[in-house]
Amino acid sequence: MSKEKALKSILISIVCVIATGLSYAIFKNPIQKILFFVVVITSAISVIYYIVGSKKGKFH
Repeated sequence: MSKEKALKSILISIVCVIATGLSYAIFKNPIQKILFFVVVITSAISVIYYIVGSKKGKFH
């Protein structure tokens, strides 16, 4: 995974969080809540993976 791909995946996950957050505010279904938490957890994991990978020097 290159630095550009990692940054793109982080940006995509941030956009997904914003979009899911907006739909969550509009609809407020249990399904929307579950999707929102899944997206938040996935984006957090991708950010952590990027930080750990950049510290180890994987992205060069």
